[in-house]
Amino acid sequence: MLVRDIMNQCSVVCTEDMPLEKVYKLMQDNNCDHITVVENYAHSTPIGIITEHDICLQVVGRGRNPRGLTAANVMNTNITRARATLTLADCALLMEESEVKRAFVVDENGTLRGMVRDIDIQVSKNRQYIEDLTSRVVSREHRPSVANRIF
Repeated sequence: MLVRDIMNQCSVVCTEDMPLEKVYKLMQDNNCDHITVVENYAHSTPIGIITEHDICLQVVGRGRNPRGLTAANVMNTNITRARATLTLADCALLMEESEVKRAFVVDENGTLRGMVRDIDIQVSKNRQYIEDLTSRVVSREHRPSVANRIF
């Protein structure tokens, strides 16, 4: 199975110069737990991510005033990019090595196409395992028994 088979194509984006108040409002309006920061809207190359946790760490944790802060001030730049044609196993390994929970899915030009989370990969692997196991059990049930083959 490939990354493109399970990726989430909906991703809310902003640029690094967007005011933090607008970033948070965008999160609330779209009911999402993260915003992808892109280089610019024309090319949509992912350069970072902002979660509510990042906002709390950078604003509340550091005692900063959110007025005047932008996405660039709070974004996490420890991101991983994965091609849509990457296998789930390879993507999981890439994410594990980078110690991230999400990978941005990009095309050959580096343009954002979606996102895949580590939990999505695990669920897909488990689903595939169950489907494989089920098909093996079903195929055994359709085999003629030894008694039927003898008589």
